[in-house]
Amino acid sequence: MSPVTYRPMRAGEEEEALDLWERCYEVSRRYVSSRYRGEPARRPEWTLVAVDDGRIVSTVHRVPRTVRRPSGEAWHIAIVGYVATDPASRRRGHSGALLRLTAEALEREGCAWAMLFTHIPGHYAPHGWRTLPSRHREGAIAGRAPASAPWVIDRWLPGSEGWAPLARIYSAYNTRRPLSTVREAAYWSGYAGPQLLERDGVILVARAGAGAPPAAYARAQYRDGVVAVTECGALAGSEAALPALMGAIAREARARRCRDGRANLPCDGPADAAVHALLDAPRTARRETVMLRAVAPSFDLSAVEAASALPGAIFWSADDA
Repeated sequence: MSPVTYRPMRAGEEEEALDLWERCYEVSRRYVSSRYRGEPARRPEWTLVAVDDGRIVSTVHRVPRTVRRPSGEAWHIAIVGYVATDPASRRRGHSGALLRLTAEALEREGCAWAMLFTHIPGHYAPHGWRTLPSRHREGAIAGRAPASAPWVIDRWLPGSEGWAPLARIYSAYNTRRPLSTVREAAYWSGYAGPQLLERDGVILVARAGAGAPPAAYARAQYRDGVVAVTECGALAGSEAALPALMGAIAREARARRCRDGRANLPCDGPADAAVHALLDAPRTARRETVMLRAVAPSFDLSAVEAASALPGAIFWSADDA
């Protein structure tokens, strides 16, 4: 039996990696394939693999992202994902070795810091990762949701313009929003946009009148008696449409017999008003599913932690890897 090798994935091995991710994450092949292949910056070599006896038994994937500093300037970072090991090959150090090699590769590539999302932070802490507490609001669905008028609310799917109508709103809403991702057109159409529709995602838009272009949008997911709102945006001067959108989501939630809701939205004036239209007496809850790692030797993660604490800061979940 040959020794285990750690190396970049090669062209032609992607299907084997998809097989592994489908097994480890217990998700459909269509879902994991669309997420991986939809990423416009994808390269096979950005996935590091452990190969044992000719088989890929473990992976760690990285992908570049550009997020906004508090000043609005760009921060070039990496998102790490697809940290997966075949159950029969676990507890042999493969994941830790690949995480170390990934950090070394990112340093060579000039990355300052990296982010990942996990429900097992204890796995990553020994490898230089630390938790960044995040917050969301939760509570019972509002009993009296605000009326939609004067806004026209309807369900939205990409048409002849593709994702451009939402991209315009997103860009205006997030121009100076700390930690929000800069989304180019190819990224919208290949990755971020489709992610908003995955797992039964529903997109509602608000228009100033029938036939007018969208001025605001929100993404909701109704599942297991809970509605989760994971993204919203509004053009400048149209922030009042956000509570109207949340009122429509609350009415739909009650029609679907959802009793509770969760809003993964920024903490600022317009978003706060929207949250109160969705939830009665919303309470703030903290999660520890986001982790950070400094990559450049001189980089201080306190700069990211400070940015995360600013009003309005958010890393939208659609931009996870």
